[in-house]
Amino acid sequence: MTSKPNINQYPIPSRCYEVYPSRLLVGKYPYNPGADEPFLLLDRIVELGYNSFVDLTEEDELTHYDGFLAKRYERGIRYKRFEIEDYSVPTISDMQETTQHIISELEKGKNLYIHCRGGIGRSCLVLACFLSEKFKDPDKAVAETENYFSASSAAKISKCFSTEEQLEFVYKYFQQREIPKEE
Repeated sequence: MTSKPNINQYPIPSRCYEVYPSRLLVGKYPYNPGADEPFLLLDRIVELGYNSFVDLTEEDELTHYDGFLAKRYERGIRYKRFEIEDYSVPTISDMQETTQHIISELEKGKNLYIHCRGGIGRSCLVLACFLSEKFKDPDKAVAETENYFSASSAAKISKCFSTEEQLEFVYKYFQQREIPKEE
């Protein structure tokens, strides 16, 4: 069994958790236009070296922040949206596109921040599907996702997966995904 991540080891923001230190961070929506400091979380994530954002929110769900990335940071920060309806699951092919994007970005040396609205259901779903690709074992992927999520302050108020459908989807995805051909 993997030990619980040490949330004090790295200066990561609340409602976020690191999967791979300084390479893969998962959490909540990073921009809050109604706050006194709307860019506080976004600034912190970029300051920590994350330079590729994977947004799982729907197009009209929240105020967009992607337009600020180039203007505010001038660092070639990448952004890609993979819409998943809140409390729902995508198609197998849409999830495969998402996991392949994550794999590709990591292989290119990018440091990813994956998020949905609250950093819970959709984010955990995508992380578990990504980890199932890595481990070739959905049980281990779910256990590791729950372990990583336990380091987030969100774990005090919610389970990792928002619905049973999201948890079941990890197993369905692993069984039905297309396995890339070796070149």
